[in-house]
Amino acid sequence: MRFPDISSCLECEEYHCGDNYESAEVKNVTAGDLMSEVLVFDKENLLLITSLNSEQTMRTAHVVDALGVILVNGKRPSDAMVKLASEMGISLLSTKKTLFDTCVALHYLITKAECGA
Repeated sequence: MRFPDISSCLECEEYHCGDNYESAEVKNVTAGDLMSEVLVFDKENLLLITSLNSEQTMRTAHVVDALGVILVNGKRPSDAMVKLASEMGISLLSTKKTLFDTCVALHYLITKAECGA
């Protein structure tokens, strides 16, 4: 699944389109607000979903080599978050959907992609 599809599906506001935004393939998703738990998630091509709109979220995303971060519940990133996203080449988006609804929508998007639909 690619960011343009994710953004469209979740009706996201795009704050920064990271490196290879159009072509990067998201294969793994983790969701939560405890960055200590995100740090132990060892998967490639990762997307982080959280309601934690802090600079620490971007720093954690960088450490785990995440392709992008989606803020849920209509949270807006600070200017400092957007600046870090730009410096780190990480996509930064926001959706009004809840964490649960975001995860469900991404599950369907992944399943649809796997089925070739």
